[in-house]
Amino acid sequence: MKDYLIASLKLTPNAPTILEARDALLAAVLANNADDFSIIRDAFAKRGMGALAIAPDRDSVDHSGTIEDFSVGVDLQFNLQLIPSSLDNNTCDNDGVLDAGESASFTVSVKNAAATSIPAFNINLSSGDDVNFASNNIAIESIAEFGETTSTTFELTLNSASDMQNISVTASMPEIGVGVDDFVEPPPVSINLLTHFDFAVSEFDDDISRESTSQYDWQVNFDNNITPFIVTNEAWHGIDSGLPGNSYLLTPIIRVADSGALSINFDHYYLFESSEDNQGEIQNWDAGVIEVSVDGADFVDVVDFGASLSEPYNGTVSSFNDQIGGRQAYTFTRDENDLQLSENAITFADGLVNGQNIQLRFRIATDANTGDFGWLIDNVVVNNAVSPMFSSVVAENNACDVDAGGNVQEDEQTTAATEASGGGSLAFYWLAVMFIFKRFRKD
Repeated sequence: MKDYLIASLKLTPNAPTILEARDALLAAVLANNADDFSIIRDAFAKRGMGALAIAPDRDSVDHSGTIEDFSVGVDLQFNLQLIPSSLDNNTCDNDGVLDAGESASFTVSVKNAAATSIPAFNINLSSGDDVNFASNNIAIESIAEFGETTSTTFELTLNSASDMQNISVTASMPEIGVGVDDFVEPPPVSINLLTHFDFAVSEFDDDISRESTSQYDWQVNFDNNITPFIVTNEAWHGIDSGLPGNSYLLTPIIRVADSGALSINFDHYYLFESSEDNQGEIQNWDAGVIEVSVDGADFVDVVDFGASLSEPYNGTVSSFNDQIGGRQAYTFTRDENDLQLSENAITFADGLVNGQNIQLRFRIATDANTGDFGWLIDNVVVNNAVSPMFSSVVAENNACDVDAGGNVQEDEQTTAATEASGGGSLAFYWLAVMFIFKRFRKD
């Protein structure tokens, strides 16, 4: 047992929660002996640290949010996800929405969470809506090792739908193995999709209340291994990942009026990694900045460009941060005793960007160590733009977007936004991910 404990220390992350320490110990045990793994896993579950237990935050002083669980969990984990890119080149308008008569692709991933090999089995697909599957059964090959994951894809065609109809797709797993008690199978998983609608660019503001429009209008870029911005609980949330790199959230292209100041108002909350070093000095390890690109040029900090922030940057980023070390930025948090969104505004004075196309980029830059909550962005309002840049959902017009030669027309705003966002080694994704966190709102 002492060998297991010592080995687990090498696997435990910095400043771990009690469940992260549990997982490190179980990983060390499993690498050596499957029987010992089962014994220790059961012992944790018996004491309330089962598969569904939730630990308090790593910096909690009162252990609030703790949830005990006494189950040992399932022997397989699986999830069902839409492949967003499959909607970018479907049969009609290529707007990223599944409309009647169009098809979409999905991924089913299965992970071995048992101490033994999982034999081959089938996953059953079903839906109560008017859809067709290429096959209702998906064959999954045997999964030999604990932690090993296998994935497969399938295609679904939406035969008919009413305007803005929600459809549901469910994947379920039958009994696996020879005996009923050979394995503990997970419950069915479902995915819901809003289908058969169009986007209309008609708004100067986005309160992030409708995930589909926000994902359509905004762009998310991120370096490898960095957690991207996602829409959750009616706000954009960027995680302070605790790994070296950048996570970007980009607005649509904004065409500025020929005269007058441009202002972009938004609410935000931020909490980035910050601590005292060995000399007792505060080091802001991770941080957030706001940058601007004008007419497709390189992004620069809005303050360096000449804009003003109603809530100024509050600190200098540590030189250990290879991304933006030494820059002024939003660091640690505005007020550690005030866990609410605050109002902020970026103002470009008259004459600074008038008559030009600009794009803003919210950037989280992190170092190679502990992460934190990150950054919330909400209630974005643009003042003094020529035309709207945010979308609303409208009824499907049943029109395919093709030119005289039968070629799909790429949306001009999306093209400009993609070019302005830059390339490099960044990955570009439209995201449909769920992430649960404690919601901070202002009164």
